[in-house]
Amino acid sequence: MQRTNRLLAIVIACGVVFYASVAAQTEHAFNDWDWIAITRSPSLWLSALTRYESVRVVSQAILGASFSLFGPRAWVPAILLTALNLASLPLLARVLQRLGLTPRAAWIAAACAVLCRASQEATMFLASGEAALGRTAVLLVLDQALAERPRADLRAAACLVVAFLTHEMAVLAVPLFLLVTAARDRRLPRDRKVLLATALALTAARVALFARTPPSTHRLTTASIPANLTYFRRAWVQFYLGDHLVVLVLALALLLGVRAERRDGRAFGLVLAVSAAAACLAYAPYFGASAYHNAYFFTLAAACAAAPIGWAFDRALEALEPSRARRALVLAAAAGLAVVWPVRSLRLPSDTRALTRATRDAARDAIARDGGEGERCLWLVSPTGSARLRSGAPAAAVLDARHDRTTNMLALLHPGQRFVLVELDPASLAHAPIAARDAVVRLDDRGLPHAEAAAGRAEGSARCAR
Repeated sequence: MQRTNRLLAIVIACGVVFYASVAAQTEHAFNDWDWIAITRSPSLWLSALTRYESVRVVSQAILGASFSLFGPRAWVPAILLTALNLASLPLLARVLQRLGLTPRAAWIAAACAVLCRASQEATMFLASGEAALGRTAVLLVLDQALAERPRADLRAAACLVVAFLTHEMAVLAVPLFLLVTAARDRRLPRDRKVLLATALALTAARVALFARTPPSTHRLTTASIPANLTYFRRAWVQFYLGDHLVVLVLALALLLGVRAERRDGRAFGLVLAVSAAAACLAYAPYFGASAYHNAYFFTLAAACAAAPIGWAFDRALEALEPSRARRALVLAAAAGLAVVWPVRSLRLPSDTRALTRATRDAARDAIARDGGEGERCLWLVSPTGSARLRSGAPAAAVLDARHDRTTNMLALLHPGQRFVLVELDPASLAHAPIAARDAVVRLDDRGLPHAEAAAGRAEGSARCAR
């Protein structure tokens, strides 16, 4: 059994290294530059709190501080965010052990939750890493709240404050604690009064902060419930029958085999029921949230859904002979690798990455040609046109440089230079007043960009019309 545990440790370590190597390669995308620009202005940062209905100070501060200290090197915040994300693995393992799972079952479940496809899809962009940070923060609260030691209540309350500054899913920490405690002890906890009072105060403060916020994508709407229910069902099926099918086959062999006992079936059913209830609770606030039926918010639900996988796999390994247990573990690891390997393609989408690079390079070339300061145009030429162009808007749509992610990126990369983004269809390109100091990015029919130097025209000194 010790050899099996050592082999399991090696498998988990290899999975962590693979995950970290992929996640640490994440590049800056347009939405990352938006957060960086906001953090560099205290007034914009404060106004964003009431504009986006979210308090995600930790991830925003990481991006902003990294840019201030290390410049546009994406690997610095990528490594830090990856480390904080992977911290949820030992935290989830400790939480599951405190709920009654064996250490091996807890570590298997934690590895399945943290290294699964849903978790990695949620970290395809640096800015979206805030969801993984939110999961880590919630697990930290649960870890402290479930601890049987002095002042655990105070520590859990302090961690809850940090969680509320990390992501809005922090509101789920106390409800999840109450659910798992009631399932474990058959009663609600009576010795976490400070934690409960802190949760009520923070929730009230959050409601007051966003009381006058205009409706946005966080707005609850009944029209979004069917789409979110469909996504949640598909994500649940993918989690069990896609990513971890081998584990469920082993569990089925255990429960139906000669060695299985009736109490094993009852125990597995109880673990599955509590896990399903916790996963539904973890995703419940987003069933009616418009535009959020995606893997971004399934990270916490995946942590809840993984408990029966760890329990079943642990019981299967215990029921098998040591040599067969090791072979089963190798088989499961191979199947997991087959599922995780394509995740390399789930990193920053190629079109987004290519557009970011082409925009950055075209702007750099334009500055190198002219060298002076002042206003330039960045012409984005698309065969399909932008949403505004398709809706019948004028051929050239000028965007406000202060609130656009692309121009935020260029302003941060080239201080003192001002770019105005103009979206254009190819038919209007011949009539566009493109100056020699401007930059042009063309998109082909596939949406892939081609950066080209803007040729000087006779009217090269023409300015972009606002």
